[in-house]
Amino acid sequence: MIKDRFMIEIEKEKLINNYNYLLKKSRKKIIAVVKANAYGLGIKEIVTILSEIGCKYFAVSRVSEIEEILALKIENIKILMLETLESFELLKN
Repeated sequence: MIKDRFMIEIEKEKLINNYNYLLKKSRKKIIAVVKANAYGLGIKEIVTILSEIGCKYFAVSRVSEIEEILALKIENIKILMLETLESFELLKN
């Protein structure tokens, strides 16, 4: 069975503007929640863009998402995992 397919397009400049707006308004560090493949926008693409403009904190829900971000080899970022590890997945490797 084939499900309906759709495409979401995000403009890099608008993402950057939104991040900078939130940063200016909050005057706090921002944690970009990029779980579920950055809500369908592409975790690698979103993390790359945001890290280029200074975002250092990202939140995910799965170990596989942590691995995807680490594979990008971006320095000086922190990753928060939002879900509990029931089977100590990180210790298996």
